[in-house]
Amino acid sequence: MIRFPLLLLLPLLATAADAADPPATPPCCQPSAHAAPAAETAPALPATSLYALHSPWTDQDGHALQLGDLAGRVRVVAMIFTHCQYACPRILSELRELEADLPAADDGGPGFVLISFDSARDDPAALREFAAQQQLPAARWTLLHGDAAAVRELSVLLDVPFREDPDGNFSHASVISVLDREGRLVHQKRGLGGPLEDCRRAITAAQSDTRLATSG
Repeated sequence: MIRFPLLLLLPLLATAADAADPPATPPCCQPSAHAAPAAETAPALPATSLYALHSPWTDQDGHALQLGDLAGRVRVVAMIFTHCQYACPRILSELRELEADLPAADDGGPGFVLISFDSARDDPAALREFAAQQQLPAARWTLLHGDAAAVRELSVLLDVPFREDPDGNFSHASVISVLDREGRLVHQKRGLGGPLEDCRRAITAAQSDTRLATSG
């Protein structure tokens, strides 16, 4: 497993988050349909897991969740924004190539997660419209909206630098990340183009690890 220096910040972030009282969940906010089913007694996540973060997110269906709700399934993650005209369509094309080689979603295949840089415009409704336009089935694809602080925190830990431009667009690195079932970063492909074989191998290796496996 690859170890990334930025992930060393996770234990400190998790400790700071645990020290605060957790926010109450409004009655209207039901668990996300994209979250893996929780085991009755879930094992503790490793300190280097991205799922140790407690920042709030909302998926394309308006369901509130935390990253830890994605545990139990290998995830292929990219940060994009829906108004992007150059890099993001190419990132999505590469993700589709990876998806085409994988088992069906209902066979426990990996899930794909798109996280928007654009907290202002890419609300759940915009993400849902984007998913429909791009024909991204909810059984496999999760699109996440977070506030600016949550997006910045995750971009730092994934080492995906970005900045907002004066015209409201975003300049950003093009990165595809593979997370194992426990939310540990096991591979990254940086830049556009080039072979996807290393990504495929990383996904296959993560799939073969049965810890926290789920059929959901």
